[in-house]
Amino acid sequence: MIITLPSTSPAQHHLSAALACGKIQRGATDRLALILKAAYDLGQPQAGDIHPALPAGSPEPVAESDETAAGFGTGAQCELSLRKQRSDVIVAGWLSDLAAPVHGIEGHVRVAEQDWLTRRTPDEAQVPADGDAQRNLFGWQPRNLAPRRLAPNPPEDDPLLPANYTADFENSYRRSATGPVFDAPADRNAGPVPASTVIELAQWVHGHPTEAISYRLRTPAVPGYTAQLRAWCGHGPDTARHWSVAGRIALRCDTLVVHPARHRAVLLWRGDWDRELVTPAHWRAVQILEGGV
Repeated sequence: MIITLPSTSPAQHHLSAALACGKIQRGATDRLALILKAAYDLGQPQAGDIHPALPAGSPEPVAESDETAAGFGTGAQCELSLRKQRSDVIVAGWLSDLAAPVHGIEGHVRVAEQDWLTRRTPDEAQVPADGDAQRNLFGWQPRNLAPRRLAPNPPEDDPLLPANYTADFENSYRRSATGPVFDAPADRNAGPVPASTVIELAQWVHGHPTEAISYRLRTPAVPGYTAQLRAWCGHGPDTARHWSVAGRIALRCDTLVVHPARHRAVLLWRGDWDRELVTPAHWRAVQILEGGV
């Protein structure tokens, strides 16, 4: 399928997109999903020491595979999830230079002054069991650690999509309760990442919260995006001008990745639909439009 990005002015050079296909539940029909990614430079802090998110001059492609991580258990992960149950806020690296192994690091992610994610360390001398906890403040939980790990229950023979698979598996915020304890208070990340909102990242050593290092940014004032689906009707000319609109899907902003050391951030939106909404061979294009459905 052809993907066309918004044609608004100024040009949307910071956007990239990809399509994925698969199942979101065992036994379900295949679904198509559009993943839209936007790259931003975090500019010089303004009033309130807040870094504005400015469209980058070039896009970052949607990651199609997991990063190979040297020395630790995990790195950046594939971004081709069909659907996420909740929103992820990833803080890659640290808010200050730290040497691994890191002990006793705590922190939080606050969205509009409310805790979305917290990291606590009961014992500052405890070495985190999750290797990623020594690499990132709020990183990507490995897929092979509970509660994210999934295994087929005999006599099932489908290791790729066990019967207990849900979209919650795609959220990397799910962490085990060993090493630092990660939590999502009040399930606030059940909603999308909001636009034009201040997000505060904080990091401190266990027992010294008054010495916290913080980093504040404001998400861009994006009006939202819609995927307009176009398909050939099956008769007549098979040309772009004759492709009909088969549906419109509102895209949900479900991932924010912040690289504080690089003053860089990316946002991801996604939306999915039934592949058999039309004859699968008749799908032709997805137009990404600014604004809601």
